Amino acid sequence: MGWFIILFLFPKRKIEIVILSVITFSNKFEILLFLLIIRLIMIIIYTDGSCLSNPGPGGFAFLILKNNTIVDLVCGCVDSNTTNNRAELTAVIEALEWCSTGEYKDEKEIIINTDSQYVQKGMTIWIHNWKRKNWNKVKNPDLWQKLD
Repeated sequence: MGWFIILFLFPKRKIEIVILSVITFSNKFEILLFLLIIRLIMIIIYTDGSCLSNPGPGGFAFLILKNNTIVDLVCGCVDSNTTNNRAELTAVIEALEWCSTGEYKDEKEIIINTDSQYVQKGMTIWIHNWKRKNWNKVKNPDLWQKLD
């Protein structure tokens, strides 16, 4: 099972993204290490997005956990003519916006899990070149710029 983990810090309400790693659990030590990290982190978010017939009507969802307790489950519509990638990105953006308001706006550390390789590679590999090239020839630049 693969997990994409990002540590989000909110110093003075400015979002700073620090990529931790892409973890594939191959042994018990890695699982224990991951569980230890979870215990140190206050908020864990699971995100997902999809659409019918790609492109087509789509939606997103994210689940918020705090101290291993479900805090919120948010579902929403993306667009009547969206793509799977846009829905996956929207899930992460909406989760971050949710965290930046309300009672959790002062939280310092958040883990976000996504099953989307598009989001994973976009945030860890591709975004650096996209920014350097001023977002030219990038699909979904509006959403990537929100995440940046």
